[in-house]
Amino acid sequence: MRRSWLSGISVVAWIAALPLAQGCSDDAKEDERPTTIAGSEIVRGVVGATGPSAESGGDARLREVADALAAEIEAEAPGRLAQIAADLRSRDGERVVAAKVLLDSSIASAVESRSFAARANGGGLVTPQSLRPLGEGMPLVDAGQQLLCEHPKGADGQPLHLGQQNGRYGDDRSGAGGALRDTGDLVDTTDVLVLRTLNRVDSGELTPDPDSRLGAYAATRGYPPGTTGNAVHNAIGTIYVTFANYGQEKIGRVFDSPEARALYDQPVASCAGMQMALLEYQYWQDVAREDGFSPGGRMGSMFNPSVRNFLQTNVFVTKP
Repeated sequence: MRRSWLSGISVVAWIAALPLAQGCSDDAKEDERPTTIAGSEIVRGVVGATGPSAESGGDARLREVADALAAEIEAEAPGRLAQIAADLRSRDGERVVAAKVLLDSSIASAVESRSFAARANGGGLVTPQSLRPLGEGMPLVDAGQQLLCEHPKGADGQPLHLGQQNGRYGDDRSGAGGALRDTGDLVDTTDVLVLRTLNRVDSGELTPDPDSRLGAYAATRGYPPGTTGNAVHNAIGTIYVTFANYGQEKIGRVFDSPEARALYDQPVASCAGMQMALLEYQYWQDVAREDGFSPGGRMGSMFNPSVRNFLQTNVFVTKP
């Protein structure tokens, strides 16, 4: 079954719409909005488990994961999700980035906590805590056996760093001025056009810039359920629905590379899924080192490979 997140809405749109549905219209009630939004709804927006289509079928699993993560975050830091909601609604570039970084780091902390591991294992989820390190590299469970998943290496035997062209990993917007220019890409993603754009890419009607976020989406389309390509395609689509082109840098170079494409037709519950997580994480770290002001570098560096792989395996992949 094709994942139905495309008929959902983004986390920003979800946060903005909830209070309106509750009838808040004056300025005083406007200020009260964040406190009326359940934490689970914010996290559901992040993983694409929002909207009418998420109320039944396969997306019930997404809601379970999102709600468990929200419970962990609230237990660790009561009120944090409400503050994140307020900042995401601000449409201010710096506040949005800071909120997304805090949200991602909170999710990462929850995923790696022992209490979440106990709850998640009861639900049959594969978590970082259920894996045992085997020397160097990243371990993964595949068909009941542990494998050592090392960072993909190049012909020189060194770990791959993908996406560099003309000496740069990111775009030509750098420093504080570049971050300010990036704010122009923080469009109103409540517009249904972002969903139409994704559908046009999926159908082959639209051929985007291969270096862009949409280019990454196009490079991963068409892979069957259960594969690494399917999981990262859904993840990229969810990010686009939330942020459109904001913070995209040149991420398409990574997903359109031969090294990444070699992983897409393999199961996400194999070393291919972990290796794709390693490659993407490495890119965002390279961008962040190159330009500390980059919103994409700051946001993309928050999820370590283990957490990325958890989300790919348990949230974003379409089950066969």
